[in-house]
Amino acid sequence: MDESNQISVNLGAKNRATITSTDKEWPLSKPVYAINWFDTKSLSLYNLYNRLASRSVIAVGGRPRFKGKVTRVLYGDDEDRRDVLLIVNYPSPQCFLNMLTSTYFMIVSILRMLAVKRFTFGFTRSKSESAIEKDPLFEQAYLVHFYRGNDISEEVLAIATRVGSRVLYSGTLSARVSTGSTEGKSQNIHCLMDGIVVLQANDSSVFDKMTMSDEYQSVVQKTAASFVAHIDRLI
Repeated sequence: MDESNQISVNLGAKNRATITSTDKEWPLSKPVYAINWFDTKSLSLYNLYNRLASRSVIAVGGRPRFKGKVTRVLYGDDEDRRDVLLIVNYPSPQCFLNMLTSTYFMIVSILRMLAVKRFTFGFTRSKSESAIEKDPLFEQAYLVHFYRGNDISEEVLAIATRVGSRVLYSGTLSARVSTGSTEGKSQNIHCLMDGIVVLQANDSSVFDKMTMSDEYQSVVQKTAASFVAHIDRLI
């Protein structure tokens, strides 16, 4: 693969982290949104990790934009379910790699390993104008829709607009992360989705009406897999 589509950093003497672009139209020099989708052993311990790790995130120009916990699943298989969503904006994937080399971040990350049970991760590029960087409202209802296969973001957003919902974030997979030894053996960090849409509305009943509609169900059927759930915002 061309060097511009792959960047790496050594983590100590024997380990390496690599980011590989999956989107030819979105070079690794551009801003990305990291999608963390996971289950916790202890949410309180993970929240402590977040507070401590935010120092490293901000130091490289990153900003946590959204964190939420699944409250009710509307559509999808259990194998695609995770209970917590965290979206972090980075100026570029290289900034993320720079963070991984920080001794402070490496130490704090021990808490994440203790707190997290199942973890999936991928970098996405924003698909549309969204409110995730300026949204001040926390007393609203939120919905997350992960999907694999066909890009359905524009259709979902069109339906959402008609029923009185708004897009908080819409993105498609742009890069994946792998870790391994400097000798060449590596493994991709598990990533469940090709795209994500996060919606907000004044009331959760808007989402129930939307997701039960024939129009929405027709869009869902165009995907290889979809997971749709109500989510309570934490940050």
